[in-house]
Amino acid sequence: MDDVHMGQTAGGVPDTDEREASRLEGLGYEQQLKREFGFWHAAAVGFADISPIVAMYGMFSLALAAAGPTMFWGLFLVLAGQTLVALVFGEISSRWPLAGGVYQWTRQQVGTKAAWFGGWAYMWTQVIAMTTVAYAAASYATAAMGWSPSKPLLILVTMIWIACGTFANTVGQWVLKIFVMVSILAEFIASIGLGLVLIIGYRVNPISVLWDSFGTNSGSTWNWATIGWLGAVAVIGFSFLGYEASGAIAEEVKKPERTVPWTILVVLLAVGAVVIFTTLAWILALPDIKSAMTGGVADPMVQTLEYHLGTAVTKPILVLIALGFTASMVALQTVASRTVFSFARDRMIPVHRYFSGLTESHKLPARAIVFVGCLSALIILINLGFERVYSTLIAFTVGGFYLAFIFPVMAALVLHFRGKHEAGPFSLGKFSLPVTIVAVVWLVFEFFNVIWPRFPDLPWYQNWGTILMIGILGVFGVVAYLLAPSHESSEMM
Repeated sequence: MDDVHMGQTAGGVPDTDEREASRLEGLGYEQQLKREFGFWHAAAVGFADISPIVAMYGMFSLALAAAGPTMFWGLFLVLAGQTLVALVFGEISSRWPLAGGVYQWTRQQVGTKAAWFGGWAYMWTQVIAMTTVAYAAASYATAAMGWSPSKPLLILVTMIWIACGTFANTVGQWVLKIFVMVSILAEFIASIGLGLVLIIGYRVNPISVLWDSFGTNSGSTWNWATIGWLGAVAVIGFSFLGYEASGAIAEEVKKPERTVPWTILVVLLAVGAVVIFTTLAWILALPDIKSAMTGGVADPMVQTLEYHLGTAVTKPILVLIALGFTASMVALQTVASRTVFSFARDRMIPVHRYFSGLTESHKLPARAIVFVGCLSALIILINLGFERVYSTLIAFTVGGFYLAFIFPVMAALVLHFRGKHEAGPFSLGKFSLPVTIVAVVWLVFEFFNVIWPRFPDLPWYQNWGTILMIGILGVFGVVAYLLAPSHESSEMM
């Protein structure tokens, strides 16, 4: 199906101007943003946000170090849990297709207080995730150039990347479309294509290696399960986040009440299948698993590429990987800026008039976009003084996403228990309540699994970093909440 058909009624009359505007007015808002995304473009935004390249290359080395090849089985657990969450998001986004995603989904269900803090967590998580993938993009780009990956250089390149992404986001939706299409092309080559090459031509390990922890259970099975395998599950959580992106741009999507739920599900399941396949291919192609786990190899993925394909082939692949991370960075900034815009439109943050402004030509929240870019640059500068920048940012990102997701899913459960749950065009029917209950259990479990300080030998700011960061942002959130000109306490039901 193409975007033209998705934006028209059966009679060929565009319903973007009237039907969607009327529906949005019924939810209390005017149509301000341009509806320029059909099914495939909305799905592409979500695909770029979660990105199989980012999902797989972002977590592989860390998860492998935690549990060895047995980390592979954690992919299925995380994907199953996130599929339940995606189903709940599908119901909520179908009922309330509003810009802002987590913030609006929570607000429309249980009111502004919970929504404010859920949206606050979501916005900051998007910003930190943007910083994480920008740093990773800089790492792969410098490796492709053959430069020494010193921390100051990586920080500098990351800030340049963020500036370029900010510029791209403020030009127009067409730039975002180009970025996500480039991302998809890079995904096919660097994920599926490379995975096929590795699994067909360069497999050096037997399939039985997937049950080998390579010494991570040397202490006891309990230590392997709680510290090793569940530690890998915590890192793998990074792989299946961002699929909800089309919900955050719902007011720029045609027929969002039907389009957004399906894009959320299609994106998650498609990325999940690609990540599982490529992870399998890489594990079977690793020339020295033990060295890859223990740090004997600086970058196991680059080393594997060079070992099998040579430097001449590796460098173009690294460029493709950097492109995938770059497109994800741009998509994350898009989602974060729409969350800021949604906050500002509701007068829920200080200087709301400034951040609710749109450009005249493309109706883009340019000020919110620039603000998000500045926050991301500030975060990477703060990390200049810390070791293990990437793993620290990963922990912040995963913990923040799960915390933010708890708000709308828990709100949906509250509506069920109050007997006020109403389905939109996308409905789970009689399965809605049990799916919502299990989704809440999964999110709470994974959130605590991520923030659990399981590595006492690490520096305190890494072992307790996620909890500390959540606490700091929570304090800032309370201050910002109190300074906001409007935070109605009435229920939205």
